[in-house]
Amino acid sequence: MCSRKSTPVWNGIEVYEDLALANSICWIAGLFVTLKLHKRLAFNHRREKDKMIKTIVAVFIALTMAGSAFGQRPTGTLTLGSVNTTKCIPGWTCYDATITSPDVIENNSGKHAILAIRRAATPMIRGTVLAIGGHAGQEWWDGNQALARQWEDRMLSSGYDVVQFKYLGWGWPNPIQGNKQGFVRLACRPATIIKWVHDNWHRSGDFMVIGSSQGSAALGYSMAMYGIYQIVDRAVYISGPPMTKLVTACLATDNRQLSHPTESELVDKPDGYLTSYGPCTLRTDTPGNRDWWAHNSVETADDTILPGGVTHGVYRYRNTKVSFILGVRDSYRIRYHAQKLIDVFTESDQPLEIRRIAAMGHSIMQSQEGLDALFHILTQP
Repeated sequence: MCSRKSTPVWNGIEVYEDLALANSICWIAGLFVTLKLHKRLAFNHRREKDKMIKTIVAVFIALTMAGSAFGQRPTGTLTLGSVNTTKCIPGWTCYDATITSPDVIENNSGKHAILAIRRAATPMIRGTVLAIGGHAGQEWWDGNQALARQWEDRMLSSGYDVVQFKYLGWGWPNPIQGNKQGFVRLACRPATIIKWVHDNWHRSGDFMVIGSSQGSAALGYSMAMYGIYQIVDRAVYISGPPMTKLVTACLATDNRQLSHPTESELVDKPDGYLTSYGPCTLRTDTPGNRDWWAHNSVETADDTILPGGVTHGVYRYRNTKVSFILGVRDSYRIRYHAQKLIDVFTESDQPLEIRRIAAMGHSIMQSQEGLDALFHILTQP
């Protein structure tokens, strides 16, 4: 039986570069074997043989076309509103925005956010940097930190437009109270913003997306499940993502667990537990919970646990440069969970650049060394 989770390396040799191609190869092999067996069959009529061949070919084409859709959950719609001057960053231009997602149960008015942009005034525009903040994305990426603001000035003077955003009310991985949605579904929100910024604000050069802490999880799900890697030239995961190996994050009792309840509740909220503890925080170990967490982990994301789901995460990006910035002084649990996504990228033969910053903790905003590394990653050829 053909597998959508086949390992892309056999005896050290790269067999394929993406899941769609792997699926095609698998079905081609199946077709070849079937035809070989078919020759051995004793049919009395030529017409019956031709009919069987046509049926096999039709099935093969259908399965190959289905394989090409992996990693392609649909993004939603972003409607840009009026200029927001009351909740903006000094020196930036901000807009109200409303995001609606096709597979997310939303309030009638959708999910509200504020998008902020500073445009470079240099003669040559070298690219766009979209920054996704941590936690649930309810604050600006730079956290109003002086070092981060100085870093933004450096990017602007080097010819890069800089964009960041924050959600109003509950953040991106928070559904309506009591509605079990999960990270994979709710990641449609940041994926929709990334695509909209690329399609509407990106002027020229490289389109680059960076995410810090849980913001790197938003980036991870968007890349793996929503095909965002097709428009991103460079992706940088900073201090995360913490949302890998969710079974371990929720149930372990050693230093691999997310902090209970302050971090574990971030796993419960996508499942509708906004005002009470859920199964992650309560360590409710059931086969159903384990299966749900595995499907909603960044490094093993897929939506086959959802009604009609056929999408498996993609972790090999031919045209995207992928980097990690991790603080050596960050907690072990964060470094552990970030490593799990690194491992999957490595197994998928995705080229990586990994910077481990000796003096950096969890927040890159407070690390000049970390911000210098980020500047170099984004501005290097």
